[in-house]
Amino acid sequence: MKTLKPAALWLHRRLGLYLSLFMLILGLSGALLVFKPEIVSATVDKTAAAPPDYQALVETARSRYQNTDVTLRFAAEPGEPVRAYTRVQGERRVMTLDPVSGAVIDDAGSADVFFLWLRVLHESLLMGDSGETLIGIVGVGLLLCALSGLVFWWPKRFRGALRLHPDTGSLPWHKSVHRAAGALAAIFLVAAALSGALLTFSKPVQGWVNRVAGTPDAPKLKVAPGAPLPVAELVARADGALPGGRLVDIRVPVKADEPWQFRKKLPGEIHPNGLSFVFVDAATGHVLRSQPIDKAPAGRRLMQWVYPLHTGELGGPLLRVFVLLAGLAGVYLGATGLWMWWARRQRRLARQAVPA
Repeated sequence: MKTLKPAALWLHRRLGLYLSLFMLILGLSGALLVFKPEIVSATVDKTAAAPPDYQALVETARSRYQNTDVTLRFAAEPGEPVRAYTRVQGERRVMTLDPVSGAVIDDAGSADVFFLWLRVLHESLLMGDSGETLIGIVGVGLLLCALSGLVFWWPKRFRGALRLHPDTGSLPWHKSVHRAAGALAAIFLVAAALSGALLTFSKPVQGWVNRVAGTPDAPKLKVAPGAPLPVAELVARADGALPGGRLVDIRVPVKADEPWQFRKKLPGEIHPNGLSFVFVDAATGHVLRSQPIDKAPAGRRLMQWVYPLHTGELGGPLLRVFVLLAGLAGVYLGATGLWMWWARRQRRLARQAVPA
């Protein structure tokens, strides 16, 4: 370990400098998003707990977004608004709908417009698809930064390893706090960076895992031409294929040769939104594929753990609190790391300015 420390310090300092701004943005936005579901649920207006009018919801969303796929996302609590998500020229759009009447509540953002903006900032820096790729690269960099910092900190004896130095000047004090905070938050920072990178590159990661596991590619589904059946009937077919659980969303494709996708969260699923899917031929109502998570490809079974790990939902409220603290720790580490670089630079310039 001793021979690795100089290289680890060199890597940690450079990555920390280059990624400090991203640490501030991702740490603060991630911390604010941890308890978003509870905050939004407490602030949105709810209608009577009546069954959703699926037909009205699809028709409203389709009338506004005619040339792109639309996904209707249903809240876990009855009566909460339905979100209609889509992408237009790489930009994520959302429309908020009344679940019973299908009427538009908000088409400029959503009832939780601040959190929507915050999530787009966290996932793509408001830069669309290119921003998502950049965030994935940053996630890998932050993972290496956290690991190299842990290697450099790793002590011979753990007694006194987290000791602070309040009486040795401003820079040594902040260095000792920076090291202690990084060491205490390391496991959560590593988990956040790794899971964030995996979420960004989920498609290639799933493909690689499936190849390693020997999972064959799923055949392309063929659908019959014709107008779609009533949406309520298609929902019933999907529920019949995967009974129980909760309908999470409906993906309505713009292309007539693609099936409709129904996403469900079945009892016992780890992912908060479920990863069990039913694909239905909208013209005939035939179920083309039914895939609960326990029979899904290996890549998707792996990814069911990644999102709840990243958000802290995997471990309940306690882990979410630790994820919140890790996000705030990332903000502190990014800020103090940048300040220590500036302080070292000023000291070096001051020494160089002193005549020999």
